[in-house]
Amino acid sequence: MLKQLEAAGLLETRPRVGVFVRTPEPSGLPPLDLRPTASELLAARELLEPRAAYLAALYATQDWVDRISRFLEISADRSRALSSAGEFHVLCAQAGGNALLAQLIAHFAQLTRQDYEAYASPDLHRLALAQHDEIFDHIVNRDADAAQSATVLHVRAVASLYGMPTTVRRAPLGERST
Repeated sequence: MLKQLEAAGLLETRPRVGVFVRTPEPSGLPPLDLRPTASELLAARELLEPRAAYLAALYATQDWVDRISRFLEISADRSRALSSAGEFHVLCAQAGGNALLAQLIAHFAQLTRQDYEAYASPDLHRLALAQHDEIFDHIVNRDADAAQSATVLHVRAVASLYGMPTTVRRAPLGERST
């Protein structure tokens, strides 16, 4: 829970000093809901991760391509893949040069990690690896539209394995749907 609060910008951890509550900036926006449903998380991923792949295909340097390639080699080990669910998409956002997008994806990855580990199966692992490889191929080939489309299909396939739709219908902000 502390990591979620820190990722939301509500806490600041200072090594060898302690954890401090940050003073929120008055923005007029409602506070960040730190307990979104799995369906809401998947819907958000469907918006963010395809854009990250798109930007990576346009802007990734050879260094970033090499970093993603090394990550994919390491993630072929199932135990490593489970502990780093979502990291591929964070790397894509970083390679695309959008730090805010990378932070948002990292935040959602952290929130979905427990669900991923609970639902993880050999089928999910194989599917994720194959689809990450496909997305990566599009990035290497600088095909931004194909990278984006493949990522949409990837998120929808993961949602399907979870048994959830990615489109969310919910009550207006401030009202919690049941």
